[in-house]
Amino acid sequence: MSTFDDITFKQHPLGSAWAGIMSFDDGTKLSVVCGPHFYCEPKLSLRSPNEYNLFEIAILNTSGDFITEKFVEGADQVIGWQSREDLNKLIIEIETKITDNI
Repeated sequence: MSTFDDITFKQHPLGSAWAGIMSFDDGTKLSVVCGPHFYCEPKLSLRSPNEYNLFEIAILNTSGDFITEKFVEGADQVIGWQSREDLNKLIIEIETKITDNI
């Protein structure tokens, strides 16, 4: 099983933030961002994504459409303030649902 630690972060196009993508076998993508423009903590421009405690996430299908609500009940397109533990649980849920559908 994958975990938060398997997400590779790169500098966000905004320049003062970080973005990570985790791709799953069926093409589903988990987007994880942090920085001053996102629902994260701290809401600052930091030198590394490792310095953040909470993250903003979205789940997208192969067409780039938001499907976050399919995995998180009551969710909007994005979900803010997600901990590493929250993300690890979500990654397991995504992997499980994908495996069940294959």
